[in-house]
Amino acid sequence: MQEATTHGDNSPITQQIHSGSGDIVRRDKIIYNNQRTIHAKNYIENYHVTQIYKKLDGNHAIIIPDIYNASIVSIHNANGKIIATGSLVTSNCIITTYANIANSDTLTVTFALRSPQTSFEATLIEHNQALNIALLKIESDTPFSIPLIPAQYGEGFVAYGFDTPNGEWIEGEYKGSLANALQQITTQKPIYSGFSGSPIWDIHSGGISGMMNDRDSMIPIAKVLESFAVIDDELKAFQNPYKGLFSFGYEDRANFYGRDEEIAKIVMELESTKLYTIMGASGSGKSSLLFAGVVPHIQSQDNIIEFRPSNQLFDTLANLFVPYLYSDPIEQESHREELTTKLKSGEIKLANLIKRYSDTHELSQCYIIIDQFEELFTLATEQETIERFLDQLLYIISSTQNITLILSIRSDFIAFFSSYPAFNHAIDNHPTMLLAIMDETNLQKAITLPAQKLGVSFQDGLVEKILDEIAHNKAQLPLLEFALYELWQKMHLRQITHQSLEDMGGITHAISHYANSIYHETNLDKESIKRIFLKLVNVGSGTEDTRRVAKLSEFREQDSTTIKALADRRLVVTSTDTVEVVHEALIREWQIYREWINEYREFLEWEKRLESDYEVYRITQKF
Repeated sequence: MQEATTHGDNSPITQQIHSGSGDIVRRDKIIYNNQRTIHAKNYIENYHVTQIYKKLDGNHAIIIPDIYNASIVSIHNANGKIIATGSLVTSNCIITTYANIANSDTLTVTFALRSPQTSFEATLIEHNQALNIALLKIESDTPFSIPLIPAQYGEGFVAYGFDTPNGEWIEGEYKGSLANALQQITTQKPIYSGFSGSPIWDIHSGGISGMMNDRDSMIPIAKVLESFAVIDDELKAFQNPYKGLFSFGYEDRANFYGRDEEIAKIVMELESTKLYTIMGASGSGKSSLLFAGVVPHIQSQDNIIEFRPSNQLFDTLANLFVPYLYSDPIEQESHREELTTKLKSGEIKLANLIKRYSDTHELSQCYIIIDQFEELFTLATEQETIERFLDQLLYIISSTQNITLILSIRSDFIAFFSSYPAFNHAIDNHPTMLLAIMDETNLQKAITLPAQKLGVSFQDGLVEKILDEIAHNKAQLPLLEFALYELWQKMHLRQITHQSLEDMGGITHAISHYANSIYHETNLDKESIKRIFLKLVNVGSGTEDTRRVAKLSEFREQDSTTIKALADRRLVVTSTDTVEVVHEALIREWQIYREWINEYREFLEWEKRLESDYEVYRITQKF
């Protein structure tokens, strides 16, 4: 990473800092000695920082994330003259001032701070003459993630405009409200039309608080959202920081809150162990803790290999490693079955494959993450296969290689290891975390901080109401995340309301309410929906019912349309050749689904035994 350097005494710094997409930028390269930059420090960890603005007197540096820079456009008339500045606020909508562009039939916008610069023709689609704001649309979608923050005025701001052909930074302060809903501002030097429409980056809030109107006033972003409903609607979809029934992944780490103590403990204990097990009830957040919490602290390029158990355990392993053994695709295919057989027999050790992988990538430490480890017992159908797979893992644990095995497993499945004493002993003699439900303080962080970062508030008393409903619920996290995802979609003018929660039937009924709406209010074949979901459950024997990964080939041809529709509505997840329920909370909470399962439980148990018997027969015939 490069340090910022001054380009002359009278010009601000616009130094590129590259740390690799998503990486944490080192804080020691930037000195903070001004209270107004505290919030901006958080953005170092949450965004790939590309620019620093430095005050001319050198007193402080302000971090400007690339989401601001990537959104800035210069607006040109038919003669190519810059007539205003604007900002991309949805995938294809730009806001600017109306007066400057009203008399121009032809408009071109240029993303001046992107490299390379790109230009598009723009069309005026809406305007509010009284507020002097305009909404432009470009024909091509372009990535964005700019946070529009209704600012708490009283702190300073910076903006980028085009008083000069190449653009420049300006710094200013809020001064107070004006009678016509505008906000009075002052700037460090006189500015002219080139700054009209410039998005104002609030130093304290870390987001766009408004739009430059002229040299003395700005238009608050809340007024822009009130004027153009299309912006507010599209931002709901693109900026939703909650995960619904999906787990948090590495890419969601900036919005993962509430597990700081657990993360610190795991990361510390991983330094001196070969095996680490995270246990917890279904819905306790094991996968999210792993990938959004732990992985960002241990990841170093390619040092993590991650997979889930399947009904073809050794095929899965062979598919993971055969590309590193053979570079030619034809060789890979011809040796795939051989590698599967030798892994299963123990002739080839998984530890040796991992060592080869580590040597190829010059890794000093490698982590093997097996998420949802309980699926070893629900999906694998042959006892001998499970034993040989566990033997391969035991060999890793006992080896001297720098390989650490990390498992996540549902706590109600731990008794299954009693049939495998050696592996049970390994778990008992290595660090284990039993993941408890989150306390009120950490739940509040998980609820409020992702929204706060994007300028969205909760109506007074709503957070407390949510906490009261889920505080002691064992399935609190999937219920909470699903409800928050839906509440976000229903928010109005960047506020989440009590009415939206009531419309959903409360937190604990939100999943069932949503699934019912899909089942009853669509024109999908209801028998097809029932048939699909019954194939996506493993009925429990002494344990809860769990989700089952089914092959698409198991379904009728006419079910394919239904599967796609259910996937579009986030009730199932599909891959190239499989489909599964999005989360086991759906199995627990959707009453209609529970009734189907109970109605067909005996049949599903018989079908499961038949599948196991057939797998044994198939393997016997093969050898």
